[in-house]
Amino acid sequence: MSFFRVLEIQRAFFVVPFGREMVPEVIIPIGADFVADTNTQLSFAPRLICEQIKSTTKTSDCGTGGELGFSSTSEDGLSSADMRILLDRINGGTRSSFAFSVEHKF
Repeated sequence: MSFFRVLEIQRAFFVVPFGREMVPEVIIPIGADFVADTNTQLSFAPRLICEQIKSTTKTSDCGTGGELGFSSTSEDGLSSADMRILLDRINGGTRSSFAFSVEHKF
């Protein structure tokens, strides 16, 4: 399998509170040629974010960032795990977050 053979763009444009965010997501299947044929995926999403903050003054700024994710689902579909790391640079600061979830259906 060629590493660059199958890339999918899943998200395109989202409106977020007090701003806008552009997030195209590239999904790379692990262990198969196509995303539909695998239970494990790696994803990367570069981000472009613009926001407006209103308090006593109004400020607007844009920035960039990225999101790296890994997800896996069991063969029977009853268990799944998802991990995401997000990093954004906007308005002279850096925001980062980490999300991890595990689910098992009974």
